This record gives sequence, C-alpha cells and structure tokens, in this order.
Amino acid sequence: MNLPKDESIESNKLWKAAGKPCYGPIFDKRQKCRARYRKRIRDSEKSTLQSYTNDLHDCLSRKKWPQILQMLEI
Repeated sequence: MNLPKDESIESNKLWKAAGKPCYGPIFDKRQKCRARYRKRIRDSEKSTLQSYTNDLHDCLSRKKWPQILQMLEI
C-alpha cells in the first residue's frame, strides 16, 4: 500500500508548490492519486472484514467454541 500513498503525497506536494490550482494537469494528477490511494484503503478494510466474517462462519459451522470466543474477544 506504500506506492499509492507515496504517489499521493508527492502529487500533493507538487500541487501545493504550484499554488494549489483548481484545474489543470497538476490538479488532475493529484485527484487521481488521492482517489487511487483512498480506494486502496477501502478495499483493504473490506477484505479484512470479509476474511474475519468467513473465519467466524467456518468456526461456527464446526462449533469450535474456544476459537469463536477468541475471535469475538469474550
């Protein structure tokens, strides 16, 4: 995830150095880099949640109570 973050930081620095334009190629690059980075964050959060729910479902279907309680932190 570091590459989109680094690109976003660099494009933001360039945008600030250019005087924070509201349109043009510098602005467009900044917006694209920010959108790509934010999408990567959302996708990462979504995959973590999906993995958690799948693991919990597997434990519930097999009735592995110690693991279920550990997952739920009870």
